[in-house]
Amino acid sequence: MKKTPTGQEAPTPEPKPTESSVNWAGHEFVRTIGHNTGRLQMRWLRSGSTLTIQALRYWFTRVNNRNKANINISVKANAAGEYKLNSPDSMEQKGVWLPWDTNGSLAVGNSTHITVAVTFIPDTGGPDDRGTDTQTFTI
Repeated sequence: MKKTPTGQEAPTPEPKPTESSVNWAGHEFVRTIGHNTGRLQMRWLRSGSTLTIQALRYWFTRVNNRNKANINISVKANAAGEYKLNSPDSMEQKGVWLPWDTNGSLAVGNSTHITVAVTFIPDTGGPDDRGTDTQTFTI
């Protein structure tokens, strides 16, 4: 199991057992902001010129009485558009994996790559710092 900077365990979640992951690609995005770590497990599936995008689960370092964290997602196709998703201002910081089951789609045309930027904004009780994990993937 992975450890966070504060020593909390952050196990890598398994895919949902009822869903085939044969053609899905995905990634676990991670960013540490100060003493807080955010994680998001996402996956995507290309079918022709459409990319289906799913956020599956998230994890934030445990902070007592802090349940107003945010996660913002941007997926840009290199020859087409952009998909954006901003979480509600109520993501929990419990130090355990929590479901965030979302689905979206992006018309990717003849794109060959996507760039995914996931911004984590933990609730710190004051001005909330943010950190972004940006990765590029072949589709």
